[in-house]
Amino acid sequence: MNEMSRRSFFGRVIAWIMGGIAACLAVPILGYTVYPAFRPREEDWADAGPVGKLEVNIPRETEIVHTMTSGYMKTNSVRSIWAFKTEDGKIVAYSPNCTHLGCAYQWEESRNRFECPCHNSIF
Repeated sequence: MNEMSRRSFFGRVIAWIMGGIAACLAVPILGYTVYPAFRPREEDWADAGPVGKLEVNIPRETEIVHTMTSGYMKTNSVRSIWAFKTEDGKIVAYSPNCTHLGCAYQWEESRNRFECPCHNSIF
């Protein structure tokens, strides 16, 4: 039988203790560094301004500051929306992009409709 010396015994005990400490530290470090990459993006509500400025059934183009969080990065971007108030007081907001080609459409007040200049769509 091989007998283990006291020095090799303590060397193995210290190695096991160091391995346990490394494993205990690895879990929170990996959670802190890797988890945000797998977390879904969070999008906050954006303030579109006072409701009193919106007119009934007349869309108004308004700029909002859109904040998006992805992992550790927060990105702010200025976007525009079309918003108006309905007759019963509800607020309606639309993206300013055409659903076909992504072009920016405009409100034609004289015709009471949205028109896309890219391919003459009417909304």
